[in-house]
Amino acid sequence: MPTPFEIERQVQFERDSIRQGLKRLEDQTKRLEGQSYASATVYGIASIDTLLPLLVERIEQTTNRIHERQNGVLFKEVNTYLKDVEPLAAAAITCKITFDKVFSFKKDDSPLVVNVTEAIGKALEDECQMRYYEEAAPGLLKHIQNNYWHSSSGTRQKLITVRTLFNRKGIPEWKRWGRGINIKLGGWLLCCLMESSNWFFEEMVQEGKKRHTYVRPTPEFLEIKDQVMHNA
Repeated sequence: MPTPFEIERQVQFERDSIRQGLKRLEDQTKRLEGQSYASATVYGIASIDTLLPLLVERIEQTTNRIHERQNGVLFKEVNTYLKDVEPLAAAAITCKITFDKVFSFKKDDSPLVVNVTEAIGKALEDECQMRYYEEAAPGLLKHIQNNYWHSSSGTRQKLITVRTLFNRKGIPEWKRWGRGINIKLGGWLLCCLMESSNWFFEEMVQEGKKRHTYVRPTPEFLEIKDQVMHNA
């Protein structure tokens, strides 16, 4: 039978373990936010799991309406650039980029609407570009993945490597969308995200003589975020 001293020592050990675990969780969250990877935090993963099916449904509804009417502000862009991108892929990219941008601590990665929308559009283009290479020469892409990709390389670096080696082989170069298309498509998907939940909104801020519009989390989402972290 343990003595009172041994019991107290065990209780203290468990308390210390809890404190250390909380410290690791807090440090990991801050590190990921500082690296613009809020989507990989505990609250990011849990929130995106909840948001993803809602956003997929919203994208499907909007896309179907655009195709049925054969018109609309973004009919041409959506029909031209996203016809082969399934709603789940578009939704996953939109969620990841939005969380990474909105909760980033980096000054050069601020959640300006134009930054968020352009980043969503560019990530979509990267996905489509990789699919283009996979269809054009799957064997070559597999060879590049096995011999030139490194675990430490980011998505952007991997894409540059693929593009360079494909060009050397004389395979037709990917036709880039351009910043304007990226912003339009990213803006459409950001609107779908905000409409499918009450988690984000656009806020206009007067900064000196200029006005800037940011993507902000709503008070409702911040409560959910705090609850998720509390539970964790």
